[in-house]
Amino acid sequence: MARLLIIEDQAELAALVSAAARARGHVVTELHDGAAALARIAAERFDAAIVDLLLPDVPGSDVLGALKARGIPSFAVSGVYKGERFAQEAVSLHGARAFFEKPFDLDALLAAVEKVTGPAAEPTSPEPDDLDELRIPAPFFERDKVWGEAPAPAPARPRAAPDWANAGTLSPGAIARLLNAYYQARHTGELKLRHGQVVKVVYFESGKPVYAASNVATERFARFCALRGVLPESELAAVASLAKESNLRTGEAMIQLGLITAEQRRHLLEEQIKAIIWSTFGWTEGEYAFSARRPQRVDLVKLSVFPGDLIMEGARREPLVNLRKKLPADRRLFPTTDPPYQLHEIHLGGPEAHLLVWADGSKTVEDLVALSDLGEREVLGTLYGFELLGLLEERRDLTKDRRISFGL
Repeated sequence: MARLLIIEDQAELAALVSAAARARGHVVTELHDGAAALARIAAERFDAAIVDLLLPDVPGSDVLGALKARGIPSFAVSGVYKGERFAQEAVSLHGARAFFEKPFDLDALLAAVEKVTGPAAEPTSPEPDDLDELRIPAPFFERDKVWGEAPAPAPARPRAAPDWANAGTLSPGAIARLLNAYYQARHTGELKLRHGQVVKVVYFESGKPVYAASNVATERFARFCALRGVLPESELAAVASLAKESNLRTGEAMIQLGLITAEQRRHLLEEQIKAIIWSTFGWTEGEYAFSARRPQRVDLVKLSVFPGDLIMEGARREPLVNLRKKLPADRRLFPTTDPPYQLHEIHLGGPEAHLLVWADGSKTVEDLVALSDLGEREVLGTLYGFELLGLLEERRDLTKDRRISFGL
């Protein structure tokens, strides 16, 4: 196994990369700023390092230089510095073995690392999870550009599923940041969320949620359909009996009984995914964990939910009283330097796009409400969605002039 150093200031993305590396059998040290990284590089020996070029305190190129001086292979990633020019600088000038643009394919990144360090030991297999049967695969999405010495990803070897890796604790906005992290890494696997006795699992394919499961009885598929008025309460027992006797999924049993069509089932499954994930947006404590498990069954519905739209819609569903607490009148929001999404990926109407342009840090939330043609609830919900998406942020330290704008 290899000793890897992960340097990434987005905590949830760093945790995801670290968990994926540990699932492949590596020993990982995870850091979130350049100063801490420089200290560890000077004091310890690592087999390879993954470095985000935009760190909050020191240039990522300084970290690459320190790694080069110590003879430690490095792999650069960035969502801001893009294109062949920066790729060549990272590789030729600063000594990185390869450069990956965000969003990147996490498996391809780790395959490039293992080209240098060698493959790790096979992880051990855990007991099956009680929600294992609920996984649904989605289509594979195109891989992103890679420069430098990174090889083309080799076909994945059969790998035993690792145990759940406890990754961190939940805080306000963490669920959206986790969705953003999966999308940035184009990762396939499972995310487990726990709040007290409530456990919810979201399965991703190439960074997009494709299924969500819950141990809350009302969020199971049959009960979910009943609450939506699609399935009569009187039919619940018949659906459960047929599913058990014929070893069918609940939705398939409902189709065979003539209660829903295949197209209705697909729509209801997508709505169930959204509802389960939205129900976690208000969690301010709890824990999350990762697993690299992949679905075993082949009789599953293929779905794909774009996390950007899911987050925006969830934010807009917040009650006005909650939005006023999250976005008091005197708050100022700035564009982030490294957003997880490209602007063309987010579906915005004219008034919403104007809000994004105006939110350049020079105006308060109260100013933005007054400027917009939208009502207060729509403005606050849209701004909250932009913040959850990582497009806008509140800056505590305004001593540095870092103003940028999404406008002309």
